[in-house]
Amino acid sequence: MNIIATIILGFFSLLNFSLGYIVYKKNKNHLAFFSFSVTLAAWVLFYALSFTATNHTLLCTRLIVIPPIFFPLTFNWFCKTLYSTNKQFSTLEKTIHTLLITIQISTIHTSLFIKEATFINNSIHFTYGPVYILQGLYIAIGMSYGIYRLIKKYKVGTKLQKTQIQYISLGIFVGTLIGIIFSYLLPLLGLSEFNKFTTIASISILFFTNYAITKHRLMNISIIINKTTAWLITLSIFITSYILLHNIVSSTFTTNYILQLTLSTSYAIIMGLTFNKIRLFLQTTAEKKFLKNKHYLMGHLPEITRAFSSCYNLESFEKIAKDCFKPYTKHHYKN
Repeated sequence: MNIIATIILGFFSLLNFSLGYIVYKKNKNHLAFFSFSVTLAAWVLFYALSFTATNHTLLCTRLIVIPPIFFPLTFNWFCKTLYSTNKQFSTLEKTIHTLLITIQISTIHTSLFIKEATFINNSIHFTYGPVYILQGLYIAIGMSYGIYRLIKKYKVGTKLQKTQIQYISLGIFVGTLIGIIFSYLLPLLGLSEFNKFTTIASISILFFTNYAITKHRLMNISIIINKTTAWLITLSIFITSYILLHNIVSSTFTTNYILQLTLSTSYAIIMGLTFNKIRLFLQTTAEKKFLKNKHYLMGHLPEITRAFSSCYNLESFEKIAKDCFKPYTKHHYKN
């Protein structure tokens, strides 16, 4: 059970990191989004490690609370730079973030943050100090202020931007609410063992953000739908199916070394023979689904080129341009 939890959480950590990395690699202006994705990825990864490093639960618990220190800062940075080139925080805001982050980092190894922790029944049971409560307040207020920033941009945004902001805000709101309830409110009531469900928060944020990117063009869709993303999706399919198959076989037969070796070897062969075909299928299917306008334009490119070759003055260029791109424009807005 612990291994399965580690694999599943590790996979979601990889997805969070990959979503931010793919965008950042193509466009340096998305550094804020990448930073926020990295903090989410690290947070889920440390949770994943806690299920296997049960002899070091106190260390793992202290590692788990490190990434949330930077949630409000990176998220507000992302909100501030969304649709804007202004990346500067006010002096007051810089002071508040610096002070609170410094307090948390300087006490992370002390009982002021996490006093003790033990791993019981697939859950971390821990006792906390005053700085842990401070972190909960910092996240709740900081993330709320980021959503407030999005609301302000929603009021003056275009129709498409408003749709994008709706999904981003919904994902962050649901994710923050889940995180605050399971990681801070319930432990205050003496129910710290339910903190294992808090990673659902990252799934919520990942889902709604990815939907805003792919469906509503929060960022350039050609950045997301590429070979790397298709590779990750294919890998997740094989990992999930292997875990399910292994559980079915384990519950049906008495497993031994030979059976496990045979199962793993057979699955590795199947994966080697079909991985690239499935990856290519997912990539081309996604491109046809999300990049309709691009394919439409590329299909008519020879025709458009021939039409422009007949231009003899500015007026004819303008007329031909309107005639050539009118069908594409209709197709674009239709989709």
